[in-house]
Amino acid sequence: MLPHVLPLSFHDMSPETQKAYESEYALRGPVTNMKRTLLHSLTAYRVYMGFYDLAQKVSDTIGRTGQWLFCHSIAVGNQCAVCSTYFGYLLKQNGINPSEYKPSDTEALLMELGRQLSRDNETARVTSDVWQKLKKNYSDEQIVDLIALGSQMVAANQFNDVLEVDVANNIHEEAIAR
Repeated sequence: MLPHVLPLSFHDMSPETQKAYESEYALRGPVTNMKRTLLHSLTAYRVYMGFYDLAQKVSDTIGRTGQWLFCHSIAVGNQCAVCSTYFGYLLKQNGINPSEYKPSDTEALLMELGRQLSRDNETARVTSDVWQKLKKNYSDEQIVDLIALGSQMVAANQFNDVLEVDVANNIHEEAIAR
C-alpha cells in the first residue's frame, strides 16, 4: 500500500525546507520517511521536532534506555509499525532485545505507563496503582514531561498510521548536493 502523502525528495524541496533537512541530517543522521513526509509543512515539521528536546529532558530523568522502552511500549500498544520498528532498532543497537528484556522495576513502570497511554488500553486511563508509583518516584514536573512525551508519541503514531508512512526503507539516506 502506498503512503497517502509521499515523503519529499531532497531535490523537490524548497531552499528553506532543504536547510531544515540538512540540519536534521547533520544533527541525527539519515532522515526518516516520517520526517520527510512532515517536511511538506515546515510548521508541522517544527512542531514534531520538539519531541527531541522533550525526549532529552525525559532521558535526563529516566535514562536513555528508559526513554526508549517507554516510547517503544507506546508504539507497540498503538501497533505503529514505523515507531515500534524505530525504537526497537534503537534498543537492539544498544544490546536490548525488547521481547526478551527483563526491565528493572522503574523500567517496568515506564513500560506499563506507555502501554496505558496507548490504544492497547481500552479505558484510556492510567490506573491508580501506576499514578501512585509515579507520584512516589517523580516530581510533578517530571510527570508532566513523561505524559507530554507519551502524548507526542501517540501523535507520531497516529500521524504515521493515518498517512500510512512506509516502514520499509524508513531510514532514508539521500545524497545531498552541497
